[in-house]
Amino acid sequence: MHFILRSPARIHMSLLDLNGSLGRIDGGLGFGLENPHFEIEFSDNDAKPPSFQGDPEFHELFKSVYALLQKRFQIPENQISVKMLNTMPLHIGFGSKTQLLLSFAQGICKIFQKEVSVGELTGLINRGGTSGIGYQVFEKGGFFVDLGHSFGPQGEKITMTPSSNSKAPPALPFYHVDFPKQWKIFLIIPDVLPGASNQEEVDIFQHYTPINQDSIEKISHHLLFQLIPSLLTQDLPALADAVHFINSHGFKHIEISLQHPIIRYIIHEIYEAEHLPVGMSSFGPLIYVIADQTHSFTDFQQKVENFVVKFPNPPKLTFMETSPNNSGYLIEHLP
Repeated sequence: MHFILRSPARIHMSLLDLNGSLGRIDGGLGFGLENPHFEIEFSDNDAKPPSFQGDPEFHELFKSVYALLQKRFQIPENQISVKMLNTMPLHIGFGSKTQLLLSFAQGICKIFQKEVSVGELTGLINRGGTSGIGYQVFEKGGFFVDLGHSFGPQGEKITMTPSSNSKAPPALPFYHVDFPKQWKIFLIIPDVLPGASNQEEVDIFQHYTPINQDSIEKISHHLLFQLIPSLLTQDLPALADAVHFINSHGFKHIEISLQHPIIRYIIHEIYEAEHLPVGMSSFGPLIYVIADQTHSFTDFQQKVENFVVKFPNPPKLTFMETSPNNSGYLIEHLP
């Protein structure tokens, strides 16, 4: 067997409820991106131990997934070769670790002909324990809202923790719709410190939660009666206002406040000058902007560069143009 597995990046727009007053916490919303993406070649062979070509950090993650699946499904210690063809960076907001681990898990299962759902694989590799956007985008692409986890002494979670430190099952799926295909996504990556991860992420959750209940209720209202309808009716200005509100409230407001000040500056300037949906994915520093066909990427980049020079000692910015992913992971069989 010989194939290439391609998995998309994702934008995580916000967590929803880190208060827990109704017996549930977490919840999230986000959507898939065509690029950047992982592209991994899998083939069966007699290599022992399994052959791997790629970055040593990725190799360590592959070995951890292989060990988990070997224990669960009693798969052999050989007969698989893996080659990283295309990668994306970790810890800047693309959700790349979840996508990479699920790509490895799905590829291994296919090589050894194990029929396992994406949800079960997500639980096996200990992902989705806070937000479920990553595993849902991996499976289907598009825009998702999930309803998090039950919370309390008898719940799935008894403390508020990030996915990297959670043993809870994958978050409960709720709503899925294709992202408007004619919209495009502009990405800005400031050359600043990566977003929080591992212990730093745990410390932030412990220090800043629970979130004020009033903010949670307002965010839920704007999500249900502004953000989702704006996607369904393809109303870009209304979506801009909904994302702006979410950026200013709840845990997303905290995430943005903890990043380099250039993030807040860029988000504010784009919203005020262009009235486009703009936000920071996860803990950043990745900034996403949603635009339609009337917006030129070249013109947009020039406008951002023109106002960023007014910021004291601005960091270098990397720009990308991409499109929504509405398919999830794909497998291309090779001879």
